[in-house]
Amino acid sequence: MIGRLGPPADAISYCRVGEIPGLELYRGVGVTRHVPRHVHGVFSLSVAEAGVRISESRRQKYCITPGSIFVSEWGEAHAGEIPFGTSYSSRSLRISRELFSALLAELPGREGSEAHFSVPLLQDDELYGKILRLHGLAASPESQLAKECLLREVFSLLVNRHSRRRDAWPPTGDETGAVRRVCEYLGDCCHENVPIATLAAIAGFSPFHLCRVFERTVGVPPHVYQLDIRLAKAADLLAHGGKIVTVAMETGFCDQSHFHKAFKKKFGVTPRQYIR
Repeated sequence: MIGRLGPPADAISYCRVGEIPGLELYRGVGVTRHVPRHVHGVFSLSVAEAGVRISESRRQKYCITPGSIFVSEWGEAHAGEIPFGTSYSSRSLRISRELFSALLAELPGREGSEAHFSVPLLQDDELYGKILRLHGLAASPESQLAKECLLREVFSLLVNRHSRRRDAWPPTGDETGAVRRVCEYLGDCCHENVPIATLAAIAGFSPFHLCRVFERTVGVPPHVYQLDIRLAKAADLLAHGGKIVTVAMETGFCDQSHFHKAFKKKFGVTPRQYIR
């Protein structure tokens, strides 16, 4: 296991589970910060423990209270706000796309599809309890087998009770297909200083039309999407021993100060705190 949990009040911590590549644990205690609109590079399954958080997506606003579960799919743009004078505590399982796809393929009849959650705010006491148990178990010295079995219990309940099947992407000939190509390019070349003309050529649109279609489809402009991809890659490199200055350069940041500010704004901790 990489890292450990157990933060003091008003703290955010992350922990990567060494026995299960692609699984990261998040915990926030007494959090008050506002999170601007962004896109997740991972699938996040959060349980609220105390306080209130308002999450706003393109669909609507959701009030997250203790006992509820909130699902954040990758590529789903959203923002988070804590009402003035209050704080919020939660735990999250952050699952990489690769691990999510592998788990989904194990479920009968779900091969070659993705699970879509039309309602991200869930009320399910059994699932809530299992997520909390897995969060604590995964951060402990318990056996790998116990962690892997409980992860599959959580995943099965989540998908079978609360998701519906959908194809991974619509056909590539339409606007969504064009945006998909741009997203894939930004993922492959996130470290590059990409001009809008390059992305427009990939999509087959004018730069103006691409900006409009991209934000309508993804929920954030191309430059915000690129920043989120850069920071997700940076977090992965840091977790695997990368030095901060090297990671900043490899993920396209102009200097270490810019990287530090952007990283803390997204994750709530500095790169050095994330490593610890």
